[in-house]
Amino acid sequence: MRRELKKRAWVIEQVGADRLDLSVLPPNRLAWLAQIGRRTTSQALSRLDDRRRYPVLVCFCAEVLAQATDDAIDVFDKALGAADRAAQRKHDDRRRSQGRDTQDTIKRFIELGRLVLQARAENVDPWRLIDRRIGLSGSSRILRARSGSPARPAIRTSTCFSPAVTRAGRC
Repeated sequence: MRRELKKRAWVIEQVGADRLDLSVLPPNRLAWLAQIGRRTTSQALSRLDDRRRYPVLVCFCAEVLAQATDDAIDVFDKALGAADRAAQRKHDDRRRSQGRDTQDTIKRFIELGRLVLQARAENVDPWRLIDRRIGLSGSSRILRARSGSPARPAIRTSTCFSPAVTRAGRC
């Protein structure tokens, strides 16, 4: 399809159909002459009188230019739509994956919190209880999984957005 579009664009450029001003012709006359050009064979066109052949060819070239432009826009639109759908799928997959990771991490931290509270209630060393239930390697893996990427962004307590004003203590 791309080769065909390039070929059409080259022919239209050689003929100069992109520089033709056919606005003085009534639209129906333009369409009728272009239709004659589409339906007539090249041999029949060559037998036509010059006063009849050239207007038919000019209108036909103008119509082909419009059609080639529409085809190129359609190809571009389809490619852009496919790229957009692929990006949207990738974004949705990443969001789902991050949501699952966040939920797993929250569950593990809740479990760690319960163990710490249980250790305090039983007056036991929390590390020993964690080591018995989860294992220290498991708890360190949980902490490493979320280090550097908080589950939620930090909340601004100040309405001042200028760092210079904040450092000066005026906000």
